[in-house]
Amino acid sequence: MDPEAKRNYTIVNIRIRALHDGIKKKRYPSIDEMAKKFEVSRRTIERDIEKLRNYYGAPVEYCRTNKGYFYTDNIFDLPKVDATEKELQALLLAQKILDRLQGLPYRAEGGRIVEKIFASLDSSKVIAPQDMMEYFFFDVGNINKPYEPLEKIIHILSKAINKNKQVKIKYFTITRNKKTERNISPKCLKFHQGSWYLIGYCHLRKGYRYFALNRIQDIGMSSKDAYHDDDFSLENFIEESFGIERDFELHEVKIKFDQRQARWIKEKIWHHTQKIEDLNCGGIVLKMNVTGLSSIKRWVLGYGACAEVLQPVELRKEIAKEVQALNKIY
Repeated sequence: MDPEAKRNYTIVNIRIRALHDGIKKKRYPSIDEMAKKFEVSRRTIERDIEKLRNYYGAPVEYCRTNKGYFYTDNIFDLPKVDATEKELQALLLAQKILDRLQGLPYRAEGGRIVEKIFASLDSSKVIAPQDMMEYFFFDVGNINKPYEPLEKIIHILSKAINKNKQVKIKYFTITRNKKTERNISPKCLKFHQGSWYLIGYCHLRKGYRYFALNRIQDIGMSSKDAYHDDDFSLENFIEESFGIERDFELHEVKIKFDQRQARWIKEKIWHHTQKIEDLNCGGIVLKMNVTGLSSIKRWVLGYGACAEVLQPVELRKEIAKEVQALNKIY
């Protein structure tokens, strides 16, 4: 979060709360009075009044007789939130994650609701989020493309899922280097390692697939009802995958890691089915039941000679082919 945004969370909202409190107590606060109190320009207070009127819907007007501002409707009040410091910390952590995802759909809306919540706090209890959040940093992974072009796609998909309708898309498949038109029954949107994906039933391929949103070149919602399969479990579909790639078979995968890498592997949960067997040599064997051997292959290759695939046989053969190809290069 940039410094100006940090200041806005606290300083601007304290001014607006003070302005509101003065109006509610019928003190008729003036621009000059508020500018002097907070040591800011007249234009800054004018913007605060504009925000109070336009952002919060306050019926604020200027009284020439009392030379200050008042509410034409005495019932109006700023929303009040009773929140603990830990609850506010949780909210700010969520907002900081959104701030790291530049262009993320609903990011702007998330920032506005956080600002409204802080504006609703009693000015004597307002904490400084810039001080509280300085020691948190989030690495959200590599961003494939700007998110702005995906907002329309996400909006249409969300609407189709809610209305239980199919969508018609033009999709570019990288592995085939080919564009196809498909009817999809969308089920879920998944954010994975810096990219958005759709899980849906492909009427062309007659099965559930992952679709990268940045490869959808055109989209429209259909009048046709979405396909429904009582036997399909979205939870199983996601949990069985290693990453976002799938094949049509559940594989029992066993990978041996040497002593050097074993400590790091044991620190994380790589898959909800994982089991770890300790070896006498100090190494381990990681066991998982997953689909998507291509993702497993790329992951294992990242550990070089520290990892050895024990099974399945087809994955071990694929790794061997890659090693032979690398040997020719190096």
